[in-house]
Amino acid sequence: MEKKRILILYVPMGSGHGAAAQAIEEAFVKKYPAFEVKTVNILDFAFDIFKKVLPKAYFLVSSKA
Repeated sequence: MEKKRILILYVPMGSGHGAAAQAIEEAFVKKYPAFEVKTVNILDFAFDIFKKVLPKAYFLVSSKA
């Protein structure tokens, strides 16, 4: 039987998304040790301009909302 896998994606926007993703991964590993769990920052796969603009846009929008 193939090992079950879980992929957790997050974007580091300064609001604890990375820490939350890591906590979820740790909880899965503890409760389901047979699962393969991987946490990935999706900005690692984005274009450089997107990596620079997205966090600034996020903070601008969230400060106005």
